[in-house]
Amino acid sequence: VAATKTYTSELAAIALLSSKLSGDSAMAAELERVPGFVAQALAVATGAVPVYLLARRHLRSDWAAAGFGLAYLLHPATQWLVLDDFHPVALGTPLLLWGFWFLDTGRLLPFAAVAAAACLTKEQIGLVVAAMGLWYALRPSGRRAGLAIELGHAHEHERHVTQVADHR
Repeated sequence: VAATKTYTSELAAIALLSSKLSGDSAMAAELERVPGFVAQALAVATGAVPVYLLARRHLRSDWAAAGFGLAYLLHPATQWLVLDDFHPVALGTPLLLWGFWFLDTGRLLPFAAVAAAACLTKEQIGLVVAAMGLWYALRPSGRRAGLAIELGHAHEHERHVTQVADHR
């Protein structure tokens, strides 16, 4: 069932792109009524793009990169993300993958945007972003920015935990 939804989302993405490129407003209007689970599957499927880009950058092979992108799409964990109803945390996966791509290419402003959006999906995502900051800090050119990312998101996570503890 999950595989069907993922393939449906890929077909919907192709249809949406084709309607925009061809200027077919009737088709675009029909695609706007796509059910929420397909929209979620489309969003999760976009994670294949940064996986492909990261693999191509580090492996220097389009074929290997395509294999990694396909593995992401076909992985059971990815399939389970889109199996049920809409869950905001499912959007965190592709956002974090884009975050890795932006950090890997040294583009900190786009990283900040996707990291902030990812943190909105679930409280614990801030810890993942903090770990990404530590990973970035290990790079010779990313020490200050990486530590700033780590400290900022670790502090934000601590604030959330404190708020939850205060409400109990």
